[in-house]
Amino acid sequence: EDIIITTDPELITFEQAFAEAQKSRPDLRAEELRVKSAELGVKIAKGSYYPNLGIGGSLSTNYARASGFDAPAYGKQLDTNLSYGVGASVNIPIYNNGSVKTNVQNAKINVESAILNQDQVIENLKTNVQQALANARASKKKLEASEKTLEAQTLAFENTTKRLDIGSANTFEWESQKTQMENAEISRLMDKYNYLFNIKILEFYLGKPLKL
Repeated sequence: EDIIITTDPELITFEQAFAEAQKSRPDLRAEELRVKSAELGVKIAKGSYYPNLGIGGSLSTNYARASGFDAPAYGKQLDTNLSYGVGASVNIPIYNNGSVKTNVQNAKINVESAILNQDQVIENLKTNVQQALANARASKKKLEASEKTLEAQTLAFENTTKRLDIGSANTFEWESQKTQMENAEISRLMDKYNYLFNIKILEFYLGKPLKL
């Protein structure tokens, strides 16, 4: 069964392939989020340099059930026994500047590490796309060469068959030419599916669905 290949690697530039590959890579998005998270960590660490203001409050009441008809009503008891409180606190960092500075430096190191990891993922993707495009182009040229070889061997076999019919070629020559044609056909078939395999890898980076 003939498989139709719709992607031509010769018509695709590396810039196009790499741009498409970046759109469909969740690992790149994950690295971007890690960088943003690390940058936020620096801001959080720097926040410890500044005073902290805390405000709190409380509100409570109670109800006691008493026997007899002279017991205060439920709602009146809640209102009478109502108590509340408000408090505020200020924390001014004086002696912890050393630890805060260390935390800020560590947070900055985390940012640099996240950026390096992101750059490494991008470089790996760039290398993979370059290799996929190069493999697809090379396998296409090899397939084209093997198709020409098969055409030549088929023509040679047909000529040998005609020569055998008129007695100008022997059976050994005919068998030898037939074997060469069959080998060329096998090589073309192998090159065809190698090209198909490499095209599917390229299409994966292009964000195309993998199907036959």
